Amino acid sequence: MKSILSVFISLFISFNLLSQSITNVNPNSAVQGQMLTVSLSGQNTHFNQGTATQVWFSQGSYTIMGTNTTVVNNTNLTTQIAVDLNAPTGFYNSNAYNNLDGNMTKPNSFSVFSQSINNAPSYPNKSKPGKNINVYVPEILGINFNNSQFQYQKGNLVIPIVQNTQVFPMGMYGNAFFPVNADTGYYHLIITNSSGFITLPNALKLVSQGEATIDSMVIQDTLMYDTLDIYGHNTHFTDTSLYVYLATDLWNINIFSKTVINDEHIKIAGVFVNGVKSPYPISSWMVLYNNIDDTLTYPFISYLTGSIGEDRISFEKLDYFPNPTSGKVRIHSEEFTGNDVSIEVFTSDGKGLFGREFKAGQEVEIDLRNYPSGFYNVQVISGSKSKTITVIKR
Repeated sequence: MKSILSVFISLFISFNLLSQSITNVNPNSAVQGQMLTVSLSGQNTHFNQGTATQVWFSQGSYTIMGTNTTVVNNTNLTTQIAVDLNAPTGFYNSNAYNNLDGNMTKPNSFSVFSQSINNAPSYPNKSKPGKNINVYVPEILGINFNNSQFQYQKGNLVIPIVQNTQVFPMGMYGNAFFPVNADTGYYHLIITNSSGFITLPNALKLVSQGEATIDSMVIQDTLMYDTLDIYGHNTHFTDTSLYVYLATDLWNINIFSKTVINDEHIKIAGVFVNGVKSPYPISSWMVLYNNIDDTLTYPFISYLTGSIGEDRISFEKLDYFPNPTSGKVRIHSEEFTGNDVSIEVFTSDGKGLFGREFKAGQEVEIDLRNYPSGFYNVQVISGSKSKTITVIKR
């Protein structure tokens, strides 16, 4: 009997040894030039008991070695990696070794993306609690975004991205709302579909109210050229080091002129698209840099056009509540005093829904009760000032 029991125990131990594997890698992607900490989870592993522990990521003969590897317990460890600016892009195998488990490999479980300014992980790069933001994610390794779900995540906080449309060739344009109590710091962007998920680490940084962010961008379509109004918050556009770069999925955009209105509003003139009224949307983005604000990015989609007066500047303070709403939204600003107010409401894909005019002193309110749930762009014009806000209908 003892011999049979010994054989059974030996077979059980052997089976467990054979089934040791890496089960999860988080985050499972990086950008060229990025340094990050990666967590590996294992099945039937002995990270806490083994010695000579090593972690590395490999693509053919190219290897990214893990350093400062820390064992959490028998099935979890962390390691730090530095992805070289010239590291090959694409899928990598995740590898781990110790003297008890031997070599373990999880194929095609880690990805490296290009650092190119034309292929950033997503736009924008910064926002603030309480903001509704436009989001653009460029094409990534041929993923079909029509069958994918998108969300920002930091710890247990998950911010869904409502996908408005897939744009040419395979990017995604959508909207996200960060509640006023959302934690500041870096958020991962997670893309999930039937094939699994990809994490774009530190895709967006939620910053404090006193820091610089881009608030919105509006295109005015004209016969000769287009004007892009860029509105910031706590920005310093009058800084002489200001640099603006515009691009689309297909080409870089030539800028004819740049006019600084004030610290939070600039106008850029150029031919942004050939045929704004084309039925095929072209997603575009802006990269802005100066010595004070550092780098700020924001997306705009070319067929979301609106008219904004050449002499208009942004409201310094515009309140609108409740947002999200189940129907009605009140819009208020001290800067309305003595002026009529004009409201235009657009769907998230740029189609006009309705407009209203309010006399000076009249309560400004929009009613979305008869419209489906989703994101709506509302352009508010009063006197010499204008601003486009985003309202969420539950």
